[in-house]
Amino acid sequence: MLRFGYTSTDSLQFDEAIPAQRHLKGLQTMRKNTAKPSPFRFGTNSENQPRTDAQQQHAPGHGSAPPRTSGISPMSTPPKTAANDSRTAPLKTGDGRPRPRPATDAAHAQLATGEDGQRTEASPGGRSHGHIHIDRFTLNGPLEHDSLGEKFYRDDPDLGIIVAGASAYTPKRRKNPRPGDIFIKSSVFGHDERANRILFDCCPPQVLQGHNVFGHGKLLDYGYAVFLKQLELHRLTATPEEHVWWKTGRTITVSEVHLTGNFWIPPHLKMMFINAIDEANKSGKHRAIDSCIALGYTASRRSAQQGACIYNKAPLLLKEWSKPGVYQGKLIELANGSIRIEVRLYEGGLTTRELKSASCWANVDVDQLFFDVLSGFNVGNTIQPLLTGDEEKLLTKAELITYLLWLHKHDLRELLSASTISRHSRAIKLKAGVDILSDRRPERLPALDLSEILRVENIVPVPDWLIEAGRYWPPGRYE
Repeated sequence: MLRFGYTSTDSLQFDEAIPAQRHLKGLQTMRKNTAKPSPFRFGTNSENQPRTDAQQQHAPGHGSAPPRTSGISPMSTPPKTAANDSRTAPLKTGDGRPRPRPATDAAHAQLATGEDGQRTEASPGGRSHGHIHIDRFTLNGPLEHDSLGEKFYRDDPDLGIIVAGASAYTPKRRKNPRPGDIFIKSSVFGHDERANRILFDCCPPQVLQGHNVFGHGKLLDYGYAVFLKQLELHRLTATPEEHVWWKTGRTITVSEVHLTGNFWIPPHLKMMFINAIDEANKSGKHRAIDSCIALGYTASRRSAQQGACIYNKAPLLLKEWSKPGVYQGKLIELANGSIRIEVRLYEGGLTTRELKSASCWANVDVDQLFFDVLSGFNVGNTIQPLLTGDEEKLLTKAELITYLLWLHKHDLRELLSASTISRHSRAIKLKAGVDILSDRRPERLPALDLSEILRVENIVPVPDWLIEAGRYWPPGRYE
């Protein structure tokens, strides 16, 4: 028996399995003796999800197999260029440098993309990569209604007894919430004791489809869908103008957003990756369990700007689904063959990026935004290879001395000025691709190549069988 309020799917027949582990051996590749680019690889997110159910079933970007197989070069599918997508801006690394691109002509680019500029072939099986999705948000928007929570009052010197506010309708459940759990709070009360604004804090995929393994990146679409669901559930009514506001994002404020991606990785290397992140970050981290590490903390609290969390999703699903059904078992298998990376934008970070208004999310490329935020954390440089002799020759004598001091675990702050460390670290990263600001030292032959893991082409796509089974909520359902 399946959970999440869905009817039984014992009669469903799935024609394809999810061989998640079979295609993961190609992630371990040998280094070339050339200057190495940053491990972060970006892609565009133009129309990354279909807009109707019919289109969704045959959409590129959704498949049931990993995007690469053993022996496939990481550049087997060329990235988009201006030749095949005029909306694609030059991609850059976390430090603002233009990212190296392989040479490609218009004919080659045309074969690699569809009519809408979306990649249609990222592996021999014809499966495309997935995309970053929104896993959680907090939205506050207009709705005149009777408070859902219990009202409390105060004595105003001029107005007398008035409504001061209301308690939350449901408690906030951050860890593995039940599908219907949503934090709701009414606010801004008038003289008639009716609330004029309502706040939703929830995981949209959980609320709408019963799980959050996959989702899409359209914040406005998710916001309006959640709004309509709660109107129906609590028998509330909204004016036509309020419908327009929630649909377009006007007057809707955003105070928190979580962007999440599942990245293919050999299962036996997931803990090595998490442990490497732990070792590379001496402070600013939180690790309550071995299979999860969170970054973006001060000594006393989390950052008000942004955070990141890297964890193994499979154990959480096994705990939540003690007796998994057909599709749940397949989702667990997919989670076992991938690692989940989540970046969290709080009020300060949203304000800095001018994303506090929901209307500003209409044209946001969530793939690019995800990697931009992730590049601000010590994640992509946690597992680094030693420089070869040829690579060391790219450095000046002073830069090489700084590199060797760091390599032998000397504290550079005791030996060099802050300006020298900053100048040399930028030069070494630009010329040789090694970040000497990391607390973890490089390895001679690392088992994991992060330039293969942390790239948009390595995101697990939404499987076709999940869409066909009705376990995926596509964007555009309420348009």
